[in-house]
Formats: sequence, C-alpha cells, structure tokens
Amino acid sequence: MLLDPGPDPALAPQLTFVAALALRDALDALWPVADFKVKWPNDILCNGAKIAGMLLEQANRLIILGVGVNITAHPDVALYPAISLRKVGSGASVDDVLMG
Repeated sequence: MLLDPGPDPALAPQLTFVAALALRDALDALWPVADFKVKWPNDILCNGAKIAGMLLEQANRLIILGVGVNITAHPDVALYPAISLRKVGSGASVDDVLMG
C-alpha cells in the first residue's frame, strides 16, 4: 500500500498498529476457527506460528506499507515457527486474501 502523501511523520508509526489490527480482523473473517493474534508491532501469529508480517517505511512524503501473508505455503526452516492458511485448513485463495 502506498500513501501519498503520508500522514505527519510523527504519526506514521501508528499505522503499523492499525494495519496489524486490520489484517488480524481480515484473516479472522476468512478463517474464524483459527487463533489469530497480533505480535506487536508487525507480525500476525496463528496457533503460535507466524502467518503474516508487515513493514512500514517512509520515503520523503510517501508511506509504504508492505504486507505478506502465508496463504498456500510457509517456510519450513525459519528463525521462528511459520504456518500458512492452507496448513490450518483454510481454503482461502490469494484473491480471497486480497479482497478480504
């Protein structure tokens, strides 16, 4: 997501918290039987494993919010345990997540 112009630079870090809550809610709507939790400030966990992450950057007056969600696959070897929507039994597609 690209915000042009972004908010006042002093408020920009708050976007990460808002985005994390919104992403958690969207994933919960796609697969309400899973246990989605926010690991502040920028990760979403499902059943204790990372399923999504966000990165917020500022470039001059632009705010760039990158979001990644493990939909059909997840890393087997990672610093922390990871999981995907498919692994927890969701049939959500990439389109479902983008439109969610």
